[in-house]
Parts: sequence; C-alpha cells; structure tokens
Amino acid sequence: MRQRESEQPRRGSAAEKNAPHNGERVGLLLSGAAARGPYQAGALAELLPTLLADGHRPVVLLGTSSGALTAALFAQFAHQPAAQAGQSVVDTWTGFGDVFENPLFPPMPAAPVITRLLGGRLVGRFVRPTDALLDTTPLRKRATREFTPEQVADNIDRGLVRSLAVAATVCPPAGSAARSRLFVQGAQPVRALRGHAVDVVPAALGVDHLLASAAIPAVFPPEYIDDPPASSGYYIDGGVRLNAPFDAALAMGIDRLVVISGHSVNPSPAPPLPGPGTPPDLAATAAIALRAVLADALSEATSAELVYEIDSA
Repeated sequence: MRQRESEQPRRGSAAEKNAPHNGERVGLLLSGAAARGPYQAGALAELLPTLLADGHRPVVLLGTSSGALTAALFAQFAHQPAAQAGQSVVDTWTGFGDVFENPLFPPMPAAPVITRLLGGRLVGRFVRPTDALLDTTPLRKRATREFTPEQVADNIDRGLVRSLAVAATVCPPAGSAARSRLFVQGAQPVRALRGHAVDVVPAALGVDHLLASAAIPAVFPPEYIDDPPASSGYYIDGGVRLNAPFDAALAMGIDRLVVISGHSVNPSPAPPLPGPGTPPDLAATAAIALRAVLADALSEATSAELVYEIDSA
C-alpha cells in the first residue's frame, strides 16, 4: 500500500535515506543501452526518490554494458540520500563526456588511419591486426578515478546493497562457443540460472569487470579480467548474449523488479520498405544487428512483475 502524501519522507531527507523496506526484496535491472547510458542514469535519478518513498529500495542491482556502469555507480552511492545518489550517478556519466569528445585517434597521416579502419595497424612497414577501432585508455583512466570498489564493498557490508551483478561475454578459443558470465558481488543467486551457457562467478567487482561488460565488439577492445583467477581471460560486451538478465534477477530471490531500458519494447510499426536501389551500407546493417541484440531480449522477457517500467519513446 502506498503511503499518503503527508506521510511520505521528504525527498533527500535522512528519513527518506533510511526509509524502511515494505518486506519485499526489490531488484533493479539496467539493460545494455550503448550510447544511451546517460538516459538510463537520468531515469534512475528521477525514479529513486519515489521508489524509496514507497518502500521499494532496490537492493539487488544487475547491469549489462552501459547498464553495468550505472548499476555499479548506484551501488557506490547507495549510502547517500536517494536524490543525491541519483544525481551523483548522473554527474559521473556527464563527466565521461569529455573522454569521448577528445579524439581517440591522434593526428596522423591518412595511411595509418585507413589501415586501422580496415582492421590493422602499421608497425614500421608492416600491418599488424588491431583489436578495435577506438582506444579506451582515456576511458579506463577516468573510470579508475571515478569508481571506488571499497565503497561498494562497504555498502554491501552495511546491507544497503544485497547484490551487484554485471554480465560479460567470454572470448573463447577458436572453434568454441561463446558463453556469458555474470560476475556477482554480495549475495549469490538462490537457484541455478536457466539461461543457455551462462555462468555465475562470485567476484569483487573492479574497473576491469565494468569495462569488459561495456566492450562493444569491434568498437572497443576486449578487456582482460584476472579476478577471480579461475575465470581469467578476455571478455567483450555482455549484451552480445545477455543484455537483459531477467532470469538472473529472479534467481536472486526478488519479489519485484524495476527495469530501465534504453530501447523501447514497443517499437513503432515498420515503415514501407524502399524499392531496388542502393543497398544499406555497413553502418546501417551493423546498427540493425546491435538493436536486435539490445532490444529483442527485453520484449521476450515478460515473466517478471515490474514496479515501474521505463522505455524510451
């Protein structure tokens, strides 16, 4: 039952910060959103005060790709009042903008740039394979400054966060099938996951796990995770196979689930298809594939009871 307006804690107050649970375990799932990560952060900032006022504090946090970054930041700021925590997440995302505005390719002659775009890099007179179009070194440096694993661990120890989970996709040896791994800090799932080739790995999450979850194939290089040692290896974006880990959320023993997606689960009708002419280029077909990976899993997963459902218009 919702509290009467006069009984609700003032937003951002100490009473709101310590608002009691209504007995339900609430999960928050942030699916992969690519460049719409700041949108997710803004939506979360708007929702948090109302959620806490209604007794729906999210304590099980799951994210994939850009959603993994937002989930981890919320876990880091969970000790703050809701309005402040939400704004802290937004401010951190906004601060990342100057990383992406800076040129990731330094000025160079045309030949090396073309070589890299074609899948290689010049070393002397020779072409060596490249792992991605963009250099994420500036992103890693900024993420290392902004993300504080010790604060996440403290918030979990204090019971402000029960679980933090991020998904990444294993880069397997040649000829092997890909697998998803859900790295979980805090309380582990209470049952086995039903997803195909999905492993649950207990871990203390760090920058490597977050960047691996957001390593968009071909755009960002694969990220190496060395903790825990048994799961060490290269990983790419979790959204490739597990963009919306609904079953993992349910396996955490939640009663309600808040989902924030950067993609609409109710797309508009398809427009008339064009006739013969110039076919879609590489960028267009890649965008179609990316949208299918990011959005289709959301529209198929309808078994969870939602507190609030957010999709982009």
